[in-house]
Amino acid sequence: MSVTTLALGRPALPKILLVDRDADLLALACTYLSRQGYLVDTAANEPGAQDLLAYNRYDVIILALDLPGTKGSEICFRLRLGRNTTPIIMLLEGEQVSEESGRKCGADDILHKPFTTGELAKRIQVQLLKADKSARPAETLRCGNLELNCPNGILLKDGVEINLTPIEFALLELFMKHPQQYFSTDSLLTRVWSSQRHASDEAVRSSIKRLRRKIDDAEPEEAQSLIQSNRRVGYRFRPPAD
Repeated sequence: MSVTTLALGRPALPKILLVDRDADLLALACTYLSRQGYLVDTAANEPGAQDLLAYNRYDVIILALDLPGTKGSEICFRLRLGRNTTPIIMLLEGEQVSEESGRKCGADDILHKPFTTGELAKRIQVQLLKADKSARPAETLRCGNLELNCPNGILLKDGVEINLTPIEFALLELFMKHPQQYFSTDSLLTRVWSSQRHASDEAVRSSIKRLRRKIDDAEPEEAQSLIQSNRRVGYRFRPPAD
């Protein structure tokens, strides 16, 4: 059975910039988002953020209003003045500024402190989906009972939505776009994990193991799984026979 493909692909993993003076918040959010499969850069102030923005392109910027020196609202306003359209989530604490004022400076969303890392991840996903819908053509990959809606980041199995992490989604998208093609572990680390320096061979094995559980109809032997492995050449996606 072949994989039906429409339109072109999308970047493997979303890249996030998180700017806040709170070192504990930066560390906690960075760790959580990285485990969810996002690429995360952090900065504690406006100069640090500008240095990163000068050399990187981000999918979402998370910007605290309360920063040493230049306020987050001013940074947001300057980015919009410079025609930077990256979605911005502004972090507010207490009654610093109304949500309306935050949006007037160009923020796409407002998140009040304290918040959970899970809530932050949900807000990021909303902004990514909005950007996908406005900037990317429709694309759906179909194989057997699997339907991968790339712009919306949704996998349907027999019509039922299956929850995937960003890493799992990126892996499945790569495999479905290149059925029968083997990818070495190093190749997957480069294509999917990209700049995550902590990623390892074990990260690949663990992610593929979790993905198999979600897409296979049961728990077959590895040879019958949709994702097969070969010690010498790596992993491949083998669509089921017609």
